[in-house]
Amino acid sequence: MRNFQICRSIYLAISFVVFLLSSNLEAKDADLYLYSRPGCPHCESAKAYLNEFKIRHPHIRVHIYDIWSDVSRMRELQEYAKEKRITQIAVPIFRGVNGYLIGFDMNQELEQKLLGLVGQGTINKSHPLISLPLVGQVKISDYTPLALTAMLGLLDGLNPCAMWVLLILLSLLIHLKKRSRILLVASVFVIVSGIIYFLFMSSLLAFYDYIGMSRAVQIIVGCLALVIGSIHVKDFFWFKEGISLSIPDKLKTQIGEKAAGIIRAESIWLALGSAATLAVFVNFVELLCTAGIPAIYTQVLAQNNILGSERILYLILYTLFYMLDDSIMVFLAVWTLSQTRLQEKSGRWLKLLSGMVLFVLSILMIFFPRALNFL
Repeated sequence: MRNFQICRSIYLAISFVVFLLSSNLEAKDADLYLYSRPGCPHCESAKAYLNEFKIRHPHIRVHIYDIWSDVSRMRELQEYAKEKRITQIAVPIFRGVNGYLIGFDMNQELEQKLLGLVGQGTINKSHPLISLPLVGQVKISDYTPLALTAMLGLLDGLNPCAMWVLLILLSLLIHLKKRSRILLVASVFVIVSGIIYFLFMSSLLAFYDYIGMSRAVQIIVGCLALVIGSIHVKDFFWFKEGISLSIPDKLKTQIGEKAAGIIRAESIWLALGSAATLAVFVNFVELLCTAGIPAIYTQVLAQNNILGSERILYLILYTLFYMLDDSIMVFLAVWTLSQTRLQEKSGRWLKLLSGMVLFVLSILMIFFPRALNFL
């Protein structure tokens, strides 16, 4: 029964992503033209904006023309203005199959206006009920970044590397037979782990901002995620054979000793400090094991130009969903005061789940980046 539930979760996760891919690929290739001239500050801003626009919408061919250096483009623009009865030509001017837009005003509506010019203005607005074999109807309506945030955060929280450490800690804390102390120490471990994860994803986004958005960055991130996902899938079939991103046995021994030290702590404050230290240590040790999904997720945020407070909000939400799995395990341990260990078989299934989702997301990032667009 447990294996069936895990397989069903894998199927749902992959079906969800594949559905998004198929729906977003409905967008057909289109052309967007920008007429500009040297010395025009708004034209330069429009060009910079279109460089990012092309990454988010690779199916739209962007053409940028200088009407001063190319006389033919000037005549083309004049003929178009005559056709559309534009009395005064001003640059920058955007042109598409559905009309034109004069000037450049960086606001939240600009993206949809440009998509409307090329006949793509209703992409990714909503999705109806879909039917999946063995599962039935699944409603994925009004698709937003929140859906991906919840799904990936929850899946990321099921990573066997992080889960193994928490279960080891809980199995030792159970011997204290004090629910309040177990809850307090375990909560500190989970919260500090969440803070470290939030800072890690924030650093990834800062790095993407620093190097700038480009197709090359998308491909590199996708390839790295593909390698990590492939190794996770390999571990399901050939556990501990060849390259593996699992925590080495030597470090597992050290982690077990540090966890035991928390139980032997003479004061609650020392125990809490040790739990926080263990959380920091573990998050660095398991970095490669858990980095795949956050790398893809933060790249998607950057790709969709999610900035400022909205970006912080999504990172916080992702972290909360990431912590939810661990929080449930802590609650169950405190409620039942029973020991639970992550068995090798269960860990291999979790690796398969993580690997398959990473595999699908990396393929989208490498070959179909527009399937990960929200706008």
